[in-house]
Amino acid sequence: MLTKQAGVSLRPISKTLAHSDKEITKAYVITADSLIKQLVKILECLQRLMSPLVLSLNWE
Repeated sequence: MLTKQAGVSLRPISKTLAHSDKEITKAYVITADSLIKQLVKILECLQRLMSPLVLSLNWE
């Protein structure tokens, strides 16, 4: 969640999202953070695969 990354505490985020418990918000934040980390890894792999060296190889 961008607000959490910007340093906003869980309490106002929970209140804004109308969560009854900040633990619910915390679960979403952890899930979002983990997804972002996985996406970064995937993008890094794609970047390596798209490097000029790899693209210049003859795959036949």
